[in-house]
Amino acid sequence: MFSLEAIIQFATLAVTAAIGISVLYSIFQMRAAYAALREKFEHVISAVEQFSKLQPDFTSLVRSVESDARSLQNIAMQIETAVCAITSTIKKSGSRRRSIAFPQL
Repeated sequence: MFSLEAIIQFATLAVTAAIGISVLYSIFQMRAAYAALREKFEHVISAVEQFSKLQPDFTSLVRSVESDARSLQNIAMQIETAVCAITSTIKKSGSRRRSIAFPQL
């Protein structure tokens, strides 16, 4: 029926078609993978852009917190100084009262 040459041509055509189909399938899979990666990349770029827009506000907030921390440290030092002064005054008052109450001691 078919000659050997025709069978070889059909086999070659079938192999070529199979290779072509597998190449096309691979191309479509790669396009889908690249589309997913492109979408993720766009999300990352968007996040970086939002962060860069918020960076001046964040820097301002950090400076404000640092300033508040310094102010709180100054207040703590003033409170500590006042407590020391009150403690000293109470001790002196107690000593004075004891010396008045018990002069011979």
